[in-house]
Amino acid sequence: MLVLNTKLLRERGIDEADWPRSLNDLTHPRWKNQVAMSKPIAGTSATQAACLFQAWGKDAAKAWYRALRDNGVQAGAG
Repeated sequence: MLVLNTKLLRERGIDEADWPRSLNDLTHPRWKNQVAMSKPIAGTSATQAACLFQAWGKDAAKAWYRALRDNGVQAGAG
């Protein structure tokens, strides 16, 4: 699931056409240090991680999480 703070995006003057539309968009340099997520340790975030690994495969899911990390994702308690 992708949740956006549309109020903040509008306040920053980011055109709606440029908003992220997919999970992969979050790894783009445009969103560096602007993405937050729950640590995928338990509950819903762990379920999402398991689903990504199942749907995308181990290598693609690991690459995505690494790309998020490299793009400055902020991981916090769920």
